[in-house]
Amino acid sequence: MPSDKIQRQIDSKIIEGRDGNYGVCIDADSDWKDWLLQKHADGGWVTLRKALPSEISAAKTQYNLLLVIVPTDRCPSHESEQGGEV
Repeated sequence: MPSDKIQRQIDSKIIEGRDGNYGVCIDADSDWKDWLLQKHADGGWVTLRKALPSEISAAKTQYNLLLVIVPTDRCPSHESEQGGEV
């Protein structure tokens, strides 16, 4: 079973940095898409600035790695194991 932190990142598509105080939103449907966010004292996210292209790329890579760690129906490798198309 994945940790709450990993599952939260997969569900929200806010990919946190190592310290968990910053994150990049990669959710295409979000108003925060491609923004660097900072964790507020109350635990919520606050927009900080537009993320750099390298930060967005790193967040997308990290997201894909999380999907490999936690197989879901959104993970291509999981679909191929279930006999679905990749």
